[in-house]
Amino acid sequence: ETLKRDEQLANSFLNASTGKVVIKNSRGAYGQYVKVVDTKDMTRPQLLKLMEENNFDLLEEFVVQHDDLMRIAPNGLNTVRIMTQMHNGEPVVIGAALKLTAYSNVDNMIAGNFAHPVDIETGKITGPGVYGDITKADVEIHPVTGINIMDFRIPLWNQCIETVKKGALLVPDAKSIGWDVAITNSRALLIEGNHDWSNILWQLPAQKGF
Repeated sequence: ETLKRDEQLANSFLNASTGKVVIKNSRGAYGQYVKVVDTKDMTRPQLLKLMEENNFDLLEEFVVQHDDLMRIAPNGLNTVRIMTQMHNGEPVVIGAALKLTAYSNVDNMIAGNFAHPVDIETGKITGPGVYGDITKADVEIHPVTGINIMDFRIPLWNQCIETVKKGALLVPDAKSIGWDVAITNSRALLIEGNHDWSNILWQLPAQKGF
């Protein structure tokens, strides 16, 4: 509805240097109902029609991820799931996992991809990646690029932590949030915050219950 009213805003998305936008259904889950759209020669009426036809009500900028993440897993935007918990009015980071794309461009275990446990103090990978399908072997070498993931340290980690804590303070009534954080070469970005974040994404990579 905002895009219908604000032509300048819509055109700022269409004229972005990346030449792409991301459209979503705001109530979608598990990486479903997400579409990356090439915007070359696209007009605002065409964008609105596409969104309405697909029942998509949310428009986001296309994020160009950090070079290190692109080198490891170039098939999609790879985000870090960082979980915050409010305690005595302050957000505490309780866990994190790095979601990597391999066979799907959506970094979700349900989409057939895997996740690694992350040390919340350093941002370093602490163990092999695991699939949602527990019959599949754990991952130390990325199956597409052949890069060893075990020594990887997530870039701009301190900024990632600061960003989720600031986000948590904006919605203090949500006592626990699972944030999906994207990382560019210059900054950490909040893609979304999940009030019903998956404990599986936290526990399976760590291979223990919390």
